[in-house]
Amino acid sequence: MPTRTWTLALVVTILANWVPNSSTAAPPEAAIAVPVYKPPLRGAPKTRVGGGTRGPGDQLPALYVLAPEHTGLTTRGQPILYWYLSKPASARIEVTLADDRSVQPLLEAVVTGITKPGMQQLKLADYGARLQPGVEYRWSIALVRDPDQRSQDIVASAGVRLVEPDEDLRTWAGQCREMECVSLYAEKGVWYDALDTLEGLIETRPNNQVFQTARKQLMEQAQLPTSK
Repeated sequence: MPTRTWTLALVVTILANWVPNSSTAAPPEAAIAVPVYKPPLRGAPKTRVGGGTRGPGDQLPALYVLAPEHTGLTTRGQPILYWYLSKPASARIEVTLADDRSVQPLLEAVVTGITKPGMQQLKLADYGARLQPGVEYRWSIALVRDPDQRSQDIVASAGVRLVEPDEDLRTWAGQCREMECVSLYAEKGVWYDALDTLEGLIETRPNNQVFQTARKQLMEQAQLPTSK
C-alpha cells in the first residue's frame, strides 16, 4: 500500500473510533434546566402595583414593571430594572425611585428615547443613583396623560432591596456560566440579578430558544404576562 494511502486510512480509522470524553463535553443548551425562582420570604407582603393597566378602549398602552409581587432583591448597588410597554406612547414617561425614610426621592426623572414597545431598561447608573444596603425602595414608571391631572397617570411600581450575597453567591457567581448563573440567582431569590443576567444572554443571542423559554418561565413564576 502506498504510504499516502496508508496514512489516509489510518486517520480515517482513528476518527471513526474516537469518542469524546463525556465528562468534559459541554452539555447541549437544551439539556440545561430553566431557572426556578424561589422567593426569599414566603408570605411576604405584596409591593407590586399596577401590572397591566390599560386605558378606555385599549387606546393606551399596557404598562408592567417586571418584578415579583413582593420586594425583589439585588446584590448590585446600581441594578438594571426592567419594565414593559405594550405599544408606543405619546404621553410623557416619568421614573421615580424613593424610600420611606427620605423626604426627597433618590431618583426622579423623565425617560426619553423610547422609540418602540416591548421590554425597556431603567439603568440606575445612567442617573447616578445607588441603593443602600438593607433599605427598601420603591421604583415606579408613570405615563403622564395630563400634567395638570396627575390622578389620571398610569402607574406601575415595585419594591427593590440591596442585600449582601451569601457564601454560595460569593463563591459561584464568578465561576458559573450563562444559564447556570441565571439559575443560581433565581434559586437564591435574587430576582433582579437573575433577570438582568438572562436579559444579557438574550441580547447576545435573541433567537436562542433556551433563553426565551427561561424568560417565559421566570415571568410565569412572578405572575407576570409572558408575551415579552
